[in-house]
This record gives sequence, C-alpha cells and structure tokens, in this order.
Amino acid sequence: MMVLELEFRKGILKFPLCSLSAFDMEREREWRQRENALKVQIAQLEATLKADVGEKGSILDKLTEEKGNLVFCAKATMDCYQ
Repeated sequence: MMVLELEFRKGILKFPLCSLSAFDMEREREWRQRENALKVQIAQLEATLKADVGEKGSILDKLTEEKGNLVFCAKATMDCYQ
C-alpha cells in the first residue's frame, strides 16, 4: 500500500513539473523570437549608421574641395590686384 501511495504522489508531483517545463519552453521560444527581432533591428540600425557615415564623409570631401577652390580663387584674385 505504501508503494502505491508513493507512486501516486510521485505522479502528482510530476504533473506540475511537466506544466512548468512546457511553460519554460514557451517562454524560451518567446525570448528567442524577441532576440531574433532585436538582432534584425540592430543590423538595420548598423546599416543606417554606415550609410550616414558614408554620406557625411562625401559631404566633408565636397566641402574640402570647395574650400580648396575658394582659396585658389582668393589667391588668384589677390595676384590680379598686385
């Protein structure tokens, strides 16, 4: 009788454990989905940042070129008046 009672209690204890395990698996699946979504978002932000840095570099290159042209024109103008 004692063995049957222990087996019964063992079965009762396993049931919540199975439920908890299923809950944990669902929770882990949700976290993995969230993690993957965040990885995609990070990749998009990195791509945007890279594009913005490239655009900034080209703007700086153009400004440097224009500055050089202005300096050249200013020197040429000064040479004409001397």
